Amino acid sequence: MNKPLFDEEIEKSGLRPGFIVDKLGISPQAYSKKRNGIVPFTLKEAKILRELFNWSDSKVCKIFLD
Repeated sequence: MNKPLFDEEIEKSGLRPGFIVDKLGISPQAYSKKRNGIVPFTLKEAKILRELFNWSDSKVCKIFLD
């Protein structure tokens, strides 16, 4: 995962982590582990994030596949 790009996109959105956690249906601790690359995001979670932030396919690939 490209953490700097992920963090940049989250920062630009202005959405609070609590809102993102609620949308993903995971705990804040799980989100932290995923955000820091300790545990990968699932495909379902990546899809939720894509829709939530209106990311393009190329943006999703840059974030999750780089």
